[in-house]
Amino acid sequence: MNRQELKEDARSLLNQHYSYYFIMILPLIIVMIFNGLLSNGDHETASLFVSTILDLLEYSLLYTFIDIARNQDDFKKPIVKAFVVFSNGYLFLGTLLMNILTSIMCFLWGILLVIPGFVKAYSYSQALFIYRDSVAEDAPMGYIEAITESRRLMDGHKLELFILDLSFIGWALAVLVTLGIASIWVIPYYHQTKAQFYKGLTDEDDRLNGNPII
Repeated sequence: MNRQELKEDARSLLNQHYSYYFIMILPLIIVMIFNGLLSNGDHETASLFVSTILDLLEYSLLYTFIDIARNQDDFKKPIVKAFVVFSNGYLFLGTLLMNILTSIMCFLWGILLVIPGFVKAYSYSQALFIYRDSVAEDAPMGYIEAITESRRLMDGHKLELFILDLSFIGWALAVLVTLGIASIWVIPYYHQTKAQFYKGLTDEDDRLNGNPII
């Protein structure tokens, strides 16, 4: 996959539909600000809960952005799309538990050595997207099955995703320099690019194997 093409496609979508993206990311940004305030005080339990909500909202965006990448989104009701992970019991529970499971697995690998844990994080990076696709097809995968499928799908592509992530370092610095203001562009840009990457993976896999992921 061409990294520049993925980013250009994401920028093109943002330029065409930015108001839609902006409204959709507002809940995430509001919760991020709230979480930042909590982290400055003695509110560890509350901060952990809010961090979990943040993860769920982030995956809501990614799930919707995958639909956008596939031309399957109608660009309507952005606030509803911002909470899409809460709209389906399988999707909510699966996202919550698989996020915890993959984090634990990466942590355990990291205990052995830092690099294996880092590599495994990229191996498992598409598991939630694969699981989400299975739910959308009314055929929810098992959690371990989705993780295994992610490992297969990412075989030969982990370095590509790592370099793609590195290419956003400048944007991350821009967020810091602007005290977070740049995040209203960087958040949808980064996540839409990640969605384009997943679409590229599944398209390539379908092309090579003649089968969809699910």
